[in-house]
Amino acid sequence: FYFLTYKDSNDLRYKYFALIALCLSCVIKGYPAVLGLYLLQERRYKDIGFCVILTFILVFVPFLYFEHGFGNIAQFVSNLQLNAKAYDEALYPRFGLVIYNRIIMVLLHLEHSIFHSIGYMIAKYSILMMALISLFLFFKEESKWKQLMLLTMTIVWIPTNNAFYAGLYYIPVILLFLKENEGRKIDIMYMLLFCLLLNPIQFEVLNMPISWMISSISMLLCWMLLVFEFVIRKYPILKSSLLI
Repeated sequence: FYFLTYKDSNDLRYKYFALIALCLSCVIKGYPAVLGLYLLQERRYKDIGFCVILTFILVFVPFLYFEHGFGNIAQFVSNLQLNAKAYDEALYPRFGLVIYNRIIMVLLHLEHSIFHSIGYMIAKYSILMMALISLFLFFKEESKWKQLMLLTMTIVWIPTNNAFYAGLYYIPVILLFLKENEGRKIDIMYMLLFCLLLNPIQFEVLNMPISWMISSISMLLCWMLLVFEFVIRKYPILKSSLLI
């Protein structure tokens, strides 16, 4: 949040505070490194170099305070892999496609069959494909909130250990959306989807909170709207025919 707020500041103190905030978030969680694409897009290579060096220092220097020093790096990497595998097998909802596979298999009573594994693999690789499309659209998009939305979706969808709390990543997106909202028909649709994302409904359906389903569906529809808007901007004839 601090990075997004101050990354473009003309005051060097605030700008470097933003860069340090990004480095710290990368060290703690890793995935926010995707936000560094803002710097790449703006060709701020010196800032990228600063972030790479500082992150490298923050990640590896602490090893010197433990027995065996840098020899612990292999164990660290192994632990990360085991952690990701444990969460992966738990099928944590990540606002992506995995939860749909779970719902379908439960409805069809196939949750313990090979079809469950096949569906999971399809969902997993579909998420990767959608993330790649999101990164491509990030460099083409002009709206700030849509740029952040595309990056945030990538951060939330890909990691296996992003549980329901990952929805907090969408808060800065919603704030930017409210700032840029022009009251168009499609903006009203986005607003409704954000309301569904933040819904407080907690009762269970198919042994899972219905809020998981609603939030996942709303974010999938939001992604589809973002892609749809990009397509109609690329081909204006569609815009006039659909009265957007």
